[in-house]
Amino acid sequence: VAHRLLVDGGTPGPRMAPETARHLATHYGSLSFDIARLANEDPALAERIHPDAPEIWAQVVYARDNEWAETVDDVLRRRTTLTIRGLDTEDVRARVKGMLED
Repeated sequence: VAHRLLVDGGTPGPRMAPETARHLATHYGSLSFDIARLANEDPALAERIHPDAPEIWAQVVYARDNEWAETVDDVLRRRTTLTIRGLDTEDVRARVKGMLED
C-alpha cells in the first residue's frame, strides 16, 4: 500500500519514481512517508544517491535524525544497499559524511 501511495499521490508534492517508492516501502513500511516528506520539503533530498540504486538522499537525513546514524559506514552498510551493490563511491561517501556533520 505504501508503495502505491508514494507513486500515485499519497503525499503532496512531486511523485516518486516507482523503483524508489518500492524500495522505501519495502525497507521502511509506513515510515516511508516520513522520508517522502523530507524529499518533498527539500527536492535535493529526492535525488538518488547513485544513479544505479533506488536510495535517495532523504534516507541519509532520516538515518541521521531518527535512527542515530553517526558514521558513513553506519549509513551505507546498515541503512542502504549501496555497499553490497558496490556503489559506495568516494563521492557518495564524502557527501554522506558532509550530511552527517550538518
